[in-house]
Amino acid sequence: MASTAKTLIQTMRPPFLILPLTSVLLGAAATSLHTELNLLHLLLIVLAAVCANISVNMLNEYSDYKTGLDLNTERTPFSGGSGALPDNPAALQGVLIGGLVTLGITLAIGGYFLSQGGWPLAVMGLVGALIIITYTDWLNRSPLACLLAPGVSFGPLMVLGTELALSGQITAPTVLVSLLPLFLVSNLLLMNQFPDIEADRKAGRNHLLIQRGVKAGQWVYTLFALAALVILLASVLMHTSPLWLAAALPSLLLIGVILKQLFSFDEQRIKTDISALTPAMGQNVLLTLLSPSALAAALLLN
Repeated sequence: MASTAKTLIQTMRPPFLILPLTSVLLGAAATSLHTELNLLHLLLIVLAAVCANISVNMLNEYSDYKTGLDLNTERTPFSGGSGALPDNPAALQGVLIGGLVTLGITLAIGGYFLSQGGWPLAVMGLVGALIIITYTDWLNRSPLACLLAPGVSFGPLMVLGTELALSGQITAPTVLVSLLPLFLVSNLLLMNQFPDIEADRKAGRNHLLIQRGVKAGQWVYTLFALAALVILLASVLMHTSPLWLAAALPSLLLIGVILKQLFSFDEQRIKTDISALTPAMGQNVLLTLLSPSALAAALLLN
């Protein structure tokens, strides 16, 4: 039987904790255009963002085990949970405590920054905390909320929250760049739901793929991917020389490759050959991490 410590680490989903780092990096890069960065404050923001991500991961794993979803899902390297709790159910309460403790750390750091950002930062922190607490058991029952909540969290909340904590203000250019992870992360969660449609349906969830079907999910993914690309191009052109358009080229190529694979699936193939979507899911993760990182590098080098 797996040790409790190993189970706790697995339910934190360490490979996915790179994602909040890219959002904070993007927010810090945009902030650096008008404010000298306080490195201690930046480190605290990184800790808060990573703890928030750990919290939602652990609370999600706790809920999925309690509802039985963990026992019915077909896992891929990118979806279906870690599988740690079915292997070690004795760690269930530890996972719940871990999720609540990391949420508490995030809120404590947010409280420290209230003097920097005032009530806008408090509102953003409250919205983020509510998303963490309600995502698995409530937001997953609403197709629109389930689709947008991840993107809002890693996009406007993290990127603009970083700027607000570091500079005490929110600027229009940073609002624009915060939309990049909004669309990319919402797409990341959307694609990762394709293998879990039937398991999610049995668990009482009601996301886009359950309510509207595979074809609707494919077209929403396409619209969000194109929106992300437009925002990336607009941001690079706004802040840097045309030379840095090269930062957008990998994203453009990846989007084309992913869409070709995604549209090769229909309702029947999703049920019988979902493992064939795994390469596209991996490329989608790369797209979600690479695009904001490339934009942040372009801003920092400006």
